[in-house]
Amino acid sequence: MTTRHIYVDETKERGYIMAASFHTSAQAHSMRRELRTKYVLPGQTRIHMAKEGDSRRRQIADAICRSGATAAVYDAGRRYADPLEARERCLKNMIANLPAQQTALCFEQDDSILRWDKSGVSWLV
Repeated sequence: MTTRHIYVDETKERGYIMAASFHTSAQAHSMRRELRTKYVLPGQTRIHMAKEGDSRRRQIADAICRSGATAAVYDAGRRYADPLEARERCLKNMIANLPAQQTALCFEQDDSILRWDKSGVSWLV
C-alpha cells in the first residue's frame, strides 16, 4: 500500500482556514528534494510561506503543483469563537474525506497549540 503524505498549515488571520496538500510517497520525496535544492535559501533551515514575498510564494506554490499534489482548503471562517474548536472541526472534516490507506500527517508547528496537537489529534482518527 502506498503511503499518502499530507502537509497541513493554517491561518487565523481572518477567521480560521486550514490548507492541506496530499502527496504519494514518490511525489512527497521528489517535491521535498526540489524545494530543498531550489527554494530553501542560504541561512534558511526551511521554507515558511508567511515569511516569503509574493513572487517566491508563487514560485514555491508552482513547484508544489508541478509535483502532482492535490490540495483541499477547510474554512471554519468565524463560526467558532475558539480557534481550537475551529481547528478540530477542520481536522475532522479533512480526516473524514481521506481514503482508507496508510497516511503520514505533517503539521506546520504552531507553538501556541502544540499541547493540544499532542493530546487532541490522536483521538480524531
